[in-house]
Amino acid sequence: MDLFSRSRVHPEELAAPAPPSKREDTCFALQLCAIFLFFMCFLTLCVSLAILEPRGSPAEVADVGVGAASLSTFGLTDDGALLYDLSLNLTVRNPDAERAFLYDNIVVVGFYAGEVFGSDAVPMFLQPAQNTTALVTAFRGRAPLVEVSRVADQYGRDVGE
Repeated sequence: MDLFSRSRVHPEELAAPAPPSKREDTCFALQLCAIFLFFMCFLTLCVSLAILEPRGSPAEVADVGVGAASLSTFGLTDDGALLYDLSLNLTVRNPDAERAFLYDNIVVVGFYAGEVFGSDAVPMFLQPAQNTTALVTAFRGRAPLVEVSRVADQYGRDVGE
């Protein structure tokens, strides 16, 4: 008997590989389903974004301008308050060709020398696509000032010009 004959393996002596278990088949099928579902969700998201095409809110898209301003009263009182009577004609333009904008909360705020002196809420309105809407707002009243000296300095410079 040959020394190396025992180490030789004949093909007929090899055991056939065990067939894959049902558990391995199920695990592979679940992995394929998970990959397919992930792909379908991604595809649905891409199609939804392409159809909806978000363009931003009206505040980011609309063009707002002041058409005319009328200041009939503006002065400082001895006790450090600002008297004012300011009317503004505003224009709001919706440049979007397809969407109407609903403005449900617009507040116009008046500033002078870093101080807020008045505000006015504009009524809610719906603006059609590619439309310009005219708004009229007014500030009338008396506002106590926080930093009277700074506002008085600015007022003195503005009146002197």
